[in-house]
Amino acid sequence: MSDKIYPKGDIESMKDAKKSFIYALFIILSVGAGYLSSLVIETHPESYYTHLAKPSWTPPGYVFSTVWTILYILIGIGGGQIYLTRKQRPNPLATFYWFFQLILTFLWPFLFYTLQSPILGAIDITLLLIPIIGIIVVAIATAPWVSLIFGLYLLWICFAFILNWTIVFFNI
Repeated sequence: MSDKIYPKGDIESMKDAKKSFIYALFIILSVGAGYLSSLVIETHPESYYTHLAKPSWTPPGYVFSTVWTILYILIGIGGGQIYLTRKQRPNPLATFYWFFQLILTFLWPFLFYTLQSPILGAIDITLLLIPIIGIIVVAIATAPWVSLIFGLYLLWICFAFILNWTIVFFNI
């Protein structure tokens, strides 16, 4: 009966449109969180960060903004896929992990820059490892490429973890 009302091609088009909407929504959420976080960083005097003792291997600022822009887009795509695959194999844990990592990622600049607390930033990054690893483990069965995306994200966060904790120890 539904085929008479909606020809098969129209139903497929509606499904494709819904998928595109879901991906766009998750990308907007992810990139939006990143953009708001960047505003926090930009509104704080650079003097705070520049006066912190940092290791010699600290990358320049443009590396952070470039990597984070790419990561936020990939995180959004991965989040959309996690959401879409939950209907095939319900996995509310992966969706929870996705939102949990987004919140922790969003909070980091507030902790590090606004509160001027590298230790709170380092604790945040340490906690961030949990949902990222959780997504990798949970998604591998239903969407292995999402695990790959979050594996790349994990590598970057491990670098940020080491950098942030090094800054903490250099500034005790």
